[in-house]
Amino acid sequence: QFTYNAQLQNLSGSFQNVQAWIMQRLPNGTWQGPMLGPVSLGMPNGANVTRSRFQNVPGTAPAGTYLYCGYVGTYNPMAKWDSSFFNYVKLASDGAEILVHDWANWGESFEDLNLVETPAEYALLGAYPNPFNPSTTIRFSLPEASDVTLTVFDLTGRAVANLVNGHREAGTHAVTFEAAHLASGMYVYCLQAGEYTATGKMMLLK
Repeated sequence: QFTYNAQLQNLSGSFQNVQAWIMQRLPNGTWQGPMLGPVSLGMPNGANVTRSRFQNVPGTAPAGTYLYCGYVGTYNPMAKWDSSFFNYVKLASDGAEILVHDWANWGESFEDLNLVETPAEYALLGAYPNPFNPSTTIRFSLPEASDVTLTVFDLTGRAVANLVNGHREAGTHAVTFEAAHLASGMYVYCLQAGEYTATGKMMLLK
């Protein structure tokens, strides 16, 4: 599994309705995907949005160098307006227990990009569904751009997931917490944004 930031910026001078998606090229040269999307976005001029995402890489995937490429444009019919990519290396399995079995892509949602009203205050809006299995979405709002961390802990105080760690724009944000690899029980999520701190509880039931 690896984490990355997906950044979208509109410098066109006008509002744009676009689609964004991610494909990857396997070590044998074939393409796989979309790994994410396509997601439809409405972006005002000057919008600059970053979302933290996680990409699972199954232990059974072929070893080698992968090219991970994001596109903006229209997906069908296909028109690529811009793109960005990076490489990552998948090592050969050593025969140990394989903990990741799929290509799941998860993290902060893009659904809130079309919201134009700025929240009046900081707020941790809760997790839904709760109880959940195996994933839930945690939402929070920011009245101004802030440095944000969103961390999930088990009841022993051990951090089990760092969902957000970076600068985020004003607005309402949604982050998916994927807990398929965790044991059933109560978990605590903690939001820190500027001087604001809030916590919530959620129950994983398998």
